[in-house]
Amino acid sequence: MRKYSCKCQTSNAMEEGATVPKETSYPTIIPLLKQFQAVLVHEKGKMVGIITNTDLIGHKKKSGK
Repeated sequence: MRKYSCKCQTSNAMEEGATVPKETSYPTIIPLLKQFQAVLVHEKGKMVGIITNTDLIGHKKKSGK
């Protein structure tokens, strides 16, 4: 296994993001994805998922929109 000597922390690569409740509709999420690469989904204070533009493409194909 290759060892890396970078003294970087993951927090340096992280950016502000968007979180939404699990019940949030796709039309509400679309503008957030124009600003952020992903939207985190939470339920009862816990992260339960992540939505990206790829997920919306799959949703469009399934719904025929």
